[in-house]
Amino acid sequence: MEKYVADIESIVRHHVYETCSDMVTDPSEINIDLGLFDHYGFTSLNMVLMMTSLCDETGVPLTHFTEKDIAHIKTPKDIITVFEGALAKTQSDALS
Repeated sequence: MEKYVADIESIVRHHVYETCSDMVTDPSEINIDLGLFDHYGFTSLNMVLMMTSLCDETGVPLTHFTEKDIAHIKTPKDIITVFEGALAKTQSDALS
């Protein structure tokens, strides 16, 4: 699972980079602790588009997330955390 968690971080970095490529030259430069809205200039539309893309790429249904889950996302690290939890639940449900 550790490798997959690293993959999630890489995927999130790539998606954040796509939105703010004018601020950084490489996804590895994304600081996952900085604010998506206040530092990276995200809009609510950017967030919706990114979450939809991340769900498509990871296989986690968008319906897995509540409005509260999305509202609490402030940093790339928050996205990584919610996807780690969602993936763990999805894998657990698959085994049941």
